[in-house]
Amino acid sequence: MRTQYLRQGAPPLPIDFQMHKAGNTWKVYDITVEGVSLVLTYRSEFDAVVKQDGIDGLVKRLVQKNTPAAIGGTSGGGAPQKKSK
Repeated sequence: MRTQYLRQGAPPLPIDFQMHKAGNTWKVYDITVEGVSLVLTYRSEFDAVVKQDGIDGLVKRLVQKNTPAAIGGTSGGGAPQKKSK
C-alpha cells in the first residue's frame, strides 16, 4: 500500500506498507520510508550483531531494547532518563 505523509512546509514523505493476509486480517510485514526498508535495515543490523556476538548476543540486545524504561532500560535507544537526587 503506497501512502504519503503530508508535512506543512515540506514535500510529502512517501511511505509504503508491505501487507500479508493472515486469516481474515491483514498484517504489516514491512514499512519503507523514502526507499529505505525497515526489514532490510534490521536484517543487516542483526547480521552484524550475530557475526560479532553470536545469536545469544543478538537475543540479549533485543531483550535489553524491549525492557521498559521504568525497569532501567530504554525503549529503542531513547534519551537517558534524569536521575532524581
